[in-house]
Amino acid sequence: MKWLETNYYTCQSKNDSQLKDQLSAWIARHHSEFTHAITFTFDERKVWRFIRASRLIATPHDERMIELLRKTMFLFKIRIDRALYGNISKRHGTRLLFVPVLEGLSVGQFPHYHAVMRVDTERSRQLSDVVKSTWIKLPFAGHQIELVPYRDQGWLSYMTKGVLHLNQHTVDWESVSIPSRSLATC
Repeated sequence: MKWLETNYYTCQSKNDSQLKDQLSAWIARHHSEFTHAITFTFDERKVWRFIRASRLIATPHDERMIELLRKTMFLFKIRIDRALYGNISKRHGTRLLFVPVLEGLSVGQFPHYHAVMRVDTERSRQLSDVVKSTWIKLPFAGHQIELVPYRDQGWLSYMTKGVLHLNQHTVDWESVSIPSRSLATC
């Protein structure tokens, strides 16, 4: 039985490592298209207030709380796409390239997001204001938002360092947005 347990965890670890490499490679395919890197924080007071009021959720790392944080990011993606591209997205498909990764799932850390996105030059000028005004209106949103120009693949390594955590994908697939006319193939 001991052999089986050891072998299972060794295989699982190997598979997790391969999956992490594949996810990192998939995100890297779009490397040349990214224009911005973003860190989004959640307001810890809002999260803890909600947890106390719900009496169903124990910590910010609880599966139900993580689901609510993911829904917050999904709302952000919808609203930022609409704010930047208006009805063009509805008529012709999304124009936004956006890949968010949830981090801070370990005890002692607080959940937050890192993301990369592409915005055309015309919309890039207003991006900082649009991102901040869109994010701050969402449930659990924190005031600390860092938006910087995307420079190199070092950011991709940084944001995917914990891409698998406790057998849970931290790439927020429901909030990923890949334009139908992306330069990179999926």
